[in-house]
Amino acid sequence: MKLRNCFMAVLIVFSSVLAAQTENSRFSIGLYGGLNEYNGDLGNGLFKFKDINPLGGLSLSTYVSPSFNVGVQGTFGKYSFTSTNDAYPGAEFLGNKYDASMYLEYKLNNGYIFSKNAKLSPFLTAGIGFAGYMGDADKIQTFPLDLIVPVGAGLKYQFCDNFAIQYKYLYNFTNHDEHDLIRLTGKNDAYGQHLLGFVISLGGKKAVVEEVEADSDGDGVVDSKDLCPDTPRGVTVDEYGCPIDSDGDGVADYLDKCPNTPKGVKVDANGCPIDSDGDGVADYLDKCPNTPKGVKVDADGCPIDTDGDGVPDYLDKCPTIPGPKDNNGCPIEVKEMIEELEGVQFEFDSSVITPESYPALDAAANTLKENPEYRLDIAGHTDSTGDDTYNQGLSERRAASVAKYLVEKGVDESRLTTTGYGETQPIADNDTAEGRAKNRRVEFKVLN
Repeated sequence: MKLRNCFMAVLIVFSSVLAAQTENSRFSIGLYGGLNEYNGDLGNGLFKFKDINPLGGLSLSTYVSPSFNVGVQGTFGKYSFTSTNDAYPGAEFLGNKYDASMYLEYKLNNGYIFSKNAKLSPFLTAGIGFAGYMGDADKIQTFPLDLIVPVGAGLKYQFCDNFAIQYKYLYNFTNHDEHDLIRLTGKNDAYGQHLLGFVISLGGKKAVVEEVEADSDGDGVVDSKDLCPDTPRGVTVDEYGCPIDSDGDGVADYLDKCPNTPKGVKVDANGCPIDSDGDGVADYLDKCPNTPKGVKVDADGCPIDTDGDGVPDYLDKCPTIPGPKDNNGCPIEVKEMIEELEGVQFEFDSSVITPESYPALDAAANTLKENPEYRLDIAGHTDSTGDDTYNQGLSERRAASVAKYLVEKGVDESRLTTTGYGETQPIADNDTAEGRAKNRRVEFKVLN
């Protein structure tokens, strides 16, 4: 009596119903009503609802898994269309169509995408079958049978244990083009179907244990005890269903790119120790945590000091020759030479040295000749004005001009090295005239 009342209520309120199929209700029998829609040479009637072609149908299906049902389906109904194609004004066809197919249905309420207990759930379907046609020969071509491939989607609402409502739309590909009495090479006709129906599932109610012991994320911890119910598939979890975090840094092992970080060390989103100055040495190991960007450091994160004079190489004008800090790490005899050399000027947008720079270069040549153990590294720089390639070439030419002048004054060419850096190593803001002037420079370092 209770089942009959439920069934009658569904018929009155919804007009059609589809049953939920589970391990305990494997088989279903369905009845459908709906519409056929034509798409072919005479035009496209899909979702136009112009030529109304009612149909009826029957289905039998069985449960395979939480994701899949398989079944067979057949329909019979009117099939007609009046041309909307200007190439065939007034053309029409009229008859009946019957079809049968086997189908596979993919259910999204499978516990992976949506909950198995979801009242409202979508699904996808595809199959293979045949379609036949009936009617007067002058109004519809009845031969041959069509091979059809129906594909579609639908939405189901679970009304009670044995009934649910469903709307399904199918688009049926065919392998012929004759049935509308028009044939165009390379273009087969097709048809759509709106299906609304009810199905009675055969079997008992869902086992209560399935709801109580559900494990939505498949991690081995039932939902009622799972503190992290959305853990990705395959991730190792603890007894509470949460991803393992071996080093306790707050980043789970499956996301942690540094899984052995010592306890208490601050980490980034990837689980790696913070390196504030970006020198490759994490803050908790860095004895010089504020090293400027790009400066080479040792294992302790401190700037390299090749000659051990207390002036790091990036500030040392003589990085391989020990010297006092107040001389920028250089011996007394070369301090004045470097200061004068860094005042060397060039003609505008040129590598030609200005005459007022000659005294400084002459003095530098004398100092180098008096101290043959020293070598001189010359680096050219520009501002950011102009083309990158041009600036690179200009910086190289200016450094080479200085070296050429010193060689002409008697300095052995093998003691001089030149490098052009273009606009890549600014020391001031290129957005101001003052900053650009500082960036147009030649720097010198004395080596042994």
